[in-house]
Order: sequence, then C-alpha cells, then structure tokens
Amino acid sequence: MDSRLSPAAFRLFQEGRPDEERWELIDGMPVMMTPPLIDHNRIASNLERLLNDALERHDPDREAVQRPGLELGLSPAVLAGLGFAGAYRPEPDVAVIDYDPVPGRRFVDRAYLLAEVVSGTDVVREEIAQAAWLLGGSDLTMRSAAASRRDSKSL
Repeated sequence: MDSRLSPAAFRLFQEGRPDEERWELIDGMPVMMTPPLIDHNRIASNLERLLNDALERHDPDREAVQRPGLELGLSPAVLAGLGFAGAYRPEPDVAVIDYDPVPGRRFVDRAYLLAEVVSGTDVVREEIAQAAWLLGGSDLTMRSAAASRRDSKSL
C-alpha cells in the first residue's frame, strides 16, 4: 500500500496544523521545514519589499508575498516529466501574485514570479533548472532563473 499523500490530502493535513508550522509536500510525503536562518529571512524580506515598492508604482494589481501555497494546476504527468513526483507542493520564499485581499487565503493558482533564497547547502544548479522547467510548464509569459553567491559578510 502506498502511504504517500495526494496534494488534496496534504492540503487537508496542512489545515489541521498550527499556523506557525511550515510544511511542504515532497514526493508525496509531508516534510516539516526547519525555521530558516535570520540571513535567509532578511534576504527574502528585502526582496519582497523591493518588489512591492516597484509593483506599487508600476502594477498595483499585483503584490509580492512570502511563502504562499501554490496550486498552479500542473498535472502529475507534467510534474513527472520535470522530474518531480505528482505529489509535490513546495512553497517559494517570495512570489508575485494578483492582489486579492481575502482574509485567511493560503493558496494561489497563478504566480508571475517565484523566488527561492538558496544557501550554500542547497543544490543550486539542479533546483534552478527544475524551477525554470516548472515555470515553463505553467502559464507564464516571462521566464528567468538566476543564481548569485554572496558571502555572509556582504549581507
């Protein structure tokens, strides 16, 4: 018997967990994420602020947010073709989404930019390649993936 969760079962599982817990579905298994480093949070917060400053001036119908749940509607076959199991629901560190101030909203079905802050322990090249392919399979008109490295003294 397969004990992996479907995306729908994972969302039900998540709804029963406290808000301060952060979970991702990786290959059908719920994985509790460790709290990120302060430097990681600082980078994500700075990116979110810079994006929101620009969006306020140029596209007020969109906003940048941290760690939204994604339901992009990619089929298990598309995910499998990208090297992901069909039961895969990561959360990006920052995303640009449609501005829609609905109380209690956790998930979005459209994103215009997804950003992940990577650390020295991440498999950067593989993750960026997979993310670029994942984005290419969705309904985005512009696609870009980049990595840069900064040492901890330059934060």
